[in-house]
Amino acid sequence: MQLHQLKFDDYIHKMTNDGLCLDLGVGVFRFKSHITSVQQNVYEMYADYNITEDKPADFHACVKLAKGPRHYINPQVHFESDVVTPFLPLPKSQAFPLLEWGMNWCLSAYDFNHFILHAGVIANQQNEAFVFPAPPGSGKSTLTAFLAYSGWRLLSDELAIVTPDSLTISPFVRPVCLKNNSIKLVKDWFPQVKFTDTATDTTKGDVAHFKPPANSVKQINTPAQIKAIIFPRYMPNVPVTVFKLDIIEASEAIASNSFNHNVLGEEGFKTLVKLVENVPCVELQYSDVNEVATFLQNEEW
Repeated sequence: MQLHQLKFDDYIHKMTNDGLCLDLGVGVFRFKSHITSVQQNVYEMYADYNITEDKPADFHACVKLAKGPRHYINPQVHFESDVVTPFLPLPKSQAFPLLEWGMNWCLSAYDFNHFILHAGVIANQQNEAFVFPAPPGSGKSTLTAFLAYSGWRLLSDELAIVTPDSLTISPFVRPVCLKNNSIKLVKDWFPQVKFTDTATDTTKGDVAHFKPPANSVKQINTPAQIKAIIFPRYMPNVPVTVFKLDIIEASEAIASNSFNHNVLGEEGFKTLVKLVENVPCVELQYSDVNEVATFLQNEEW
């Protein structure tokens, strides 16, 4: 059963009691919260995901109101996973973004079966994946968002989940996080797409999430083969410009965007070597996402 097929009252009962388990492909997440904005946004953003009760939860994601005087004056919330609270409390208005950031933390902190990069990932119709590792402010999420609703398959906006010592990448399809000017930009591009309300004054500025394409959600168990690793950099009024990275430059760039290559030890090192020896790695400067889409389709990798 998909989440949207569950009656809302039954959904609320799950969220406020034992929790709601959803299959996200790389793991089952158990969601739990009494906070209305979290409940509403999970129900809308994850509407196309399957509810599962026959698998134990791999990760627990709970957003709670912080206790003390803050409960009544300028209420704050905190993220909790298996009684661990990895972040400082945030304003209640940021409850849903906190849930999403907490889910990223869960996988990065506890998944030792994959090589994990901070990256957007999309795939073409040949199931070839293009990985966009990049720090905040590079335009990664805006580019990923555009491609996800322009005929490409969304695998992830935040985390590239690579099978160790391979070129295989698994989807971790979730709502795409957009910041500041990108929110209006993507809304103008795709007015039919459902967005959360915008959370203001976060550490990342204004933040909103939009619902992932249903077709991408349907393929959460379909891995792809990495075709290229592209380090995007948005630069105003610059045509698509590509710089090929040598093995040393590529290794340093991938390692700096990896959450756990050092934790994986030898397996992480082998994966890094396999990537840089077998996959083209380039830096891409751009100002027009349409030009990037054309480049990806026409480039002979």
